Amino acid sequence: MVLFTSHPAKEAARKQVGATVEETQRIYRALLTDIFSKVNEAQKFGDFDLIIASDRGDLPNLRKASTALSSPIRFQFFAHQHHSFDEKFKQALQNAFSNGYEQVMIIGNDIPDLTPELLHSAFQQLNTNDVVVGPATDGGFYLLGLTEFRHDFFNDIHWCGNGVFRQLLSNLHLHNLSIALLTYLGDIDSHAELKAWVCQQITQSTLLYLLLSALLRRCPICFYYTHPFLTRRHINRRIWQKPPPR
Repeated sequence: MVLFTSHPAKEAARKQVGATVEETQRIYRALLTDIFSKVNEAQKFGDFDLIIASDRGDLPNLRKASTALSSPIRFQFFAHQHHSFDEKFKQALQNAFSNGYEQVMIIGNDIPDLTPELLHSAFQQLNTNDVVVGPATDGGFYLLGLTEFRHDFFNDIHWCGNGVFRQLLSNLHLHNLSIALLTYLGDIDSHAELKAWVCQQITQSTLLYLLLSALLRRCPICFYYTHPFLTRRHINRRIWQKPPPR
């Protein structure tokens, strides 16, 4: 399996998930630790290797996140060699197949609802299908499993648009491939999406929820939502710093 990611500083420059650049970096580190934990659990269901494709300078962060686990996760590291997302993504897949793997699954690090059970299910479905795709609620995809790599699978895909999943399926159907679809999941691309996810997890006590909740203490929270980690000072600021009437 390939974990496709970037250095937290680059992620923060591209998508401001936190209130500040520094906070965005901390949030992405929390998401990275979470996905490492889930991969670790998924490997107990079925043995598979982990490959991480990221920026060369991200390797110390990855090692630190790995050793933070009770059982450090082992991984191979491929450094990005290109500049565009499209080139980096295809390079990551091609490198994995070039290393002799007959099945390759690629995921990102910004899907907090991804579970070890879902990863295991994806691998199982890849045993009986040519392709497995996890569609994202924003029109993209959060997981892609392949039994072969071809550049034309990704022809004419506008990676920043909401038609990525639709165009990918169209390209795959041209090759008469058997395709298994997973459940729709949402990714975290903005501060609003992060707050919405935390609001949905209010009854949960997962480590990721607790980490992201703590980080959001310094962020402006929507007025109608009383966050369990907010102090009285934060609540008062939200009440008295509303915009003036028109």
